[in-house]
Amino acid sequence: MQLLQSAHVHHARRLSHVQLQTFGRDRVTVSRKIIDGSRPWLLPSCLLLAAFPAEAIERNFGEVEVTLSGSLSAGAIWSAESADKSYVFQGNADAAGLNGSGYNPVGGRNNDDGRANYADRELTSTPIIFTTQLDLEYRNVGARIAGKAWYDLYQEHHEVPFGSLANGYASNEPLDDSRYDRESRFKGATFTEVYAYGNFDVADHDVKVTLGDQYLPWGESKFFVNGINTINPYRPAALRMPGDNLRLPTTLLSAEFELTNKWQLGAFYQLDWDSTVLDGCGTAFSTHDYVSGGCKGAVIGSGAVPSDVNDPYGYHNGLMIERAGDNTPSDMGQFGLSLGYHPSEDTAITAYAMNIHSRRPYASVISGGYTGPDDNGLSPGWRPPTDSSYDPDLNAKYFADYPEDIQIFGLGLHTRFGQATRVFGEYSFRHDQPLQLATSDLIAAFARDPERLSNVIGEDITLADGARSTAPGDTFNGYDRYDVSQLTFGAIQPIPNVLGSKALVLVGEVGMKYVHDLADLEDRRYTKGDRFGTDLAQGNEMGCAIATPNPDYTGRGCSSDGYASDFSWGYRLRGQLIYPDVVPGLTLTPYVMFGHDVSGWSYDANFAEDRLFGSVGLKADYQDRYFAEVLWAGSGNTDYADTDFDFITAAAGLKF
Repeated sequence: MQLLQSAHVHHARRLSHVQLQTFGRDRVTVSRKIIDGSRPWLLPSCLLLAAFPAEAIERNFGEVEVTLSGSLSAGAIWSAESADKSYVFQGNADAAGLNGSGYNPVGGRNNDDGRANYADRELTSTPIIFTTQLDLEYRNVGARIAGKAWYDLYQEHHEVPFGSLANGYASNEPLDDSRYDRESRFKGATFTEVYAYGNFDVADHDVKVTLGDQYLPWGESKFFVNGINTINPYRPAALRMPGDNLRLPTTLLSAEFELTNKWQLGAFYQLDWDSTVLDGCGTAFSTHDYVSGGCKGAVIGSGAVPSDVNDPYGYHNGLMIERAGDNTPSDMGQFGLSLGYHPSEDTAITAYAMNIHSRRPYASVISGGYTGPDDNGLSPGWRPPTDSSYDPDLNAKYFADYPEDIQIFGLGLHTRFGQATRVFGEYSFRHDQPLQLATSDLIAAFARDPERLSNVIGEDITLADGARSTAPGDTFNGYDRYDVSQLTFGAIQPIPNVLGSKALVLVGEVGMKYVHDLADLEDRRYTKGDRFGTDLAQGNEMGCAIATPNPDYTGRGCSSDGYASDFSWGYRLRGQLIYPDVVPGLTLTPYVMFGHDVSGWSYDANFAEDRLFGSVGLKADYQDRYFAEVLWAGSGNTDYADTDFDFITAAAGLKF
């Protein structure tokens, strides 16, 4: 299994590509409270809205102010790069009808369904998205009710050559999205922000209280995730569709208290836990075939089943590690406080403290329940149906695990120098942050026979002690907890009259992450999956010969590169030119973004050493009513990140 790295594994890369590229609005909220994910009226309903007036509707009913606004957009997304052959298992490539050799002979099988379905540069999605927002205000109280409907005609009907776990690897049929997370399905409707608020005067102090599904943007970082701004989870697929909703709101009771004209206190209590929503398995940009919603099971890989077993064969013949039920956290126990100091209108220094539960899943395991040997006299935790001792209830299993009680403390700053230069930065300290153990080590310890492997290679495999101390049928957490520091700082600088534009706006940010007291690789290893194999124990030549026999992959599978390091850092740069009134009412905004991960591998994929990535795009806005955008984004220069997901997006729409 290739482990899940962040809200945003390659999603962290995509965030860096596209963040700050929305149409001048922060469209970043999606609720998990779905109206209906399968009703056929969504597309006609959206199309009817093209006849709506292209401006917000404002009405007054006595003292009640009512504002109705929304947008309708349509787009197309293409893969701009063929799948990296080393990321696709050869057996799966053959099953998908992909011609040629050179695919991965052993690894990659549990993160290649999407690559097998969309191996070449091709159309991947045609989303149509309608959003609407109703604001009500009466004296000192108000409410917002916002919603979204979407339909993806192409994904709904496109026949893929390979299939996925969710549709039983049915080839040459459309993907079945019925078991995906609802927000990942090809059509649906949802309420987004739904909250009520009140502004009050308490002993001559302003107080604002908000209750409901909302977005609470704490923190200062513009490009890097997993700092302070983690209250709301992500839906990373939105990064490929300009103007779509990136963040998921969550149900909160939040409040802001004006202590003095310079000091402000903020607080929230979360009433409902929500997770990050991943791309459905088998879709073009999916990376983890076994973790996203409705996608259950993982082929165990080399050493336990024949290396030529592909995913469809494994699925239909019981050669899969089964997925047990997810371990989701409590809705309770998530809260936070902020204290802000505003010495001037342009400067704010804010301290933060919060306790949250993980929004991203970790792969944990249930130890095999066998007490006797298999037909070969070994004691693996997972056994195939051909073994006489086989019992599916006793086989080792995995599950998506969401650890509770991560404490985050932070300090944020933004200020202005001169007339236009804005500077921002933040430091965050996470106590008890989980780090995912390398899934190759989990498989070796809990799906195979760890004692046998240890004897063969002449030393304990990496997680042998964990396997020994876990009783048959008990749970072993696939993560360890550490304290983690993250520091980011950057600046925004507009420069007027560049290349005939009104202004060139430059944004730059540097980020760095440090894991305190990270274990040596000889003891515990984190983040890296089994795409290229493993050496079973750090630097063990015999383990490398057994588990990574193909010489083309030895250098990558048996290298220390790719495992989480204690320190990592990189930077992001973005520039855009603003051309208003190119013709009356038309504003054009070309932009370019570049990022470089200079050193180290972070546990959350913020940084993957040597990775380069960037994007180029053009936005057009006519009379603040009609909009269009084209975007290319891509990455490369490292084997230890998903760098074969370059894409092109074209979108257009209207606002009312």
